[in-house]
Amino acid sequence: MTAARQLRGIALSAKLRPIAEPFVVAAPCGAPIRTRLAPSLDDEAVLMALGAHLASLAGKDLSQRCREGRLDIRERSVSRARRKRAATKDSSSRWAGTITRTSEDTWQLGRRNLGAAARTLRARVIAIQRRPAVPVGQRRGRTRGYGNAAERFEKQRRLQILQAKLGDVDARLAEGRVSICRGGKRLARSRHHLEEAGLSLAGGSLGEYPYRSGKRAMVKVKRWRSADLVVGGYLGPPGDPWSLLLGVYDGQGVLHHVGQTVSFSPRERVALRARLASLEGGRSFGGGLMPGLQRWEHQRFDSWVPLTPALVCEVDYSALDGRRFRHSARFIRWRPDQDPSDCTYCELPPLQPSLS
Repeated sequence: MTAARQLRGIALSAKLRPIAEPFVVAAPCGAPIRTRLAPSLDDEAVLMALGAHLASLAGKDLSQRCREGRLDIRERSVSRARRKRAATKDSSSRWAGTITRTSEDTWQLGRRNLGAAARTLRARVIAIQRRPAVPVGQRRGRTRGYGNAAERFEKQRRLQILQAKLGDVDARLAEGRVSICRGGKRLARSRHHLEEAGLSLAGGSLGEYPYRSGKRAMVKVKRWRSADLVVGGYLGPPGDPWSLLLGVYDGQGVLHHVGQTVSFSPRERVALRARLASLEGGRSFGGGLMPGLQRWEHQRFDSWVPLTPALVCEVDYSALDGRRFRHSARFIRWRPDQDPSDCTYCELPPLQPSLS
């Protein structure tokens, strides 16, 4: 047995390549050279057309991959093969493979980023949930309550916002819906911060459309904001509503006034009167921010009619001042599918604390 193993070892060693003697490699003596293409005008036009065509194919493929959502290993293989065959018809097999592979990698990266966002939001929710359970100014073990009621109220509103965002992110993770912006982080930030990017100026214009005094020859880009709010009353004499008073609930179930709608036309008031007649006399803005405390102290609502908070409407607003609308909101439609208790400060973007 030992002799057989020795014979096999000798036969195996005879097939191995002999190792050369060690030596010292000479120092590098070359020089890197970098250059750029200098295409002609015709070549540049061809490259631009080719880039636009490939970018269009990449966008279509990424859109198709995002619509498919979560896939297992086998489903991903089948999906990529199908998308590659479709892209090969308009390009080449190599380009189609690169496009489909990039789309899959982009979707997977978006899913990982969404998971990281969910973990971050969950950690923030857990951190905030500990303190509101402790009364104001007291301590329970190592957890200390907030210093005053104003701070506790703002943290509760912040908690509602975080919980709403976490629920949305968890739902998107379960459904496989990811957010992908083709163009990178800079374009994504510009899309979500139009004012900071200089694309939402009142009377402003884009670069290729210069402003012309006295002529309507410009392109305005403004952000459209909407919110679902509770109707807690109306302005005008009883039985003749002119404008709706709007509010949202806080974490304690208290309805706070946030603004009003623009005045309705006489024809619209007729239909509005019939809708609101059965709700008059209810209790709405009893313990929260009351109608009338606006930016100018002398502008108060001398007469307004409270309504039972049972209706929800969608409005379009321009800006916020503290925790109220700076200007009157524009009525869009009624929302019978929405429950009034679901209309919280999550409908409005996070604001600086203001209890005046």
